[in-house]
Amino acid sequence: MEDELTRLELLRDSSRDLVAFLESTREQFDAIQEENEKALRIMENWRAVFTIANGVARIQSATDTAGGFSSVPTTP
Repeated sequence: MEDELTRLELLRDSSRDLVAFLESTREQFDAIQEENEKALRIMENWRAVFTIANGVARIQSATDTAGGFSSVPTTP
């Protein structure tokens, strides 16, 4: 009976250690997930910047080819 009690106590202790390890691992994964979400927001912001820049470049290109205003003065 005492041997069984000793094994149960060891099992309880190892279970406690396992729970502590899993909680620590979960906290690490939560931190990683948080950083991934930040990186995703940054990438989405840069995508928006590039989309806007591409649109501006198209407008400038269309204006330049359509005889619109130019920042370079023409010489007579």
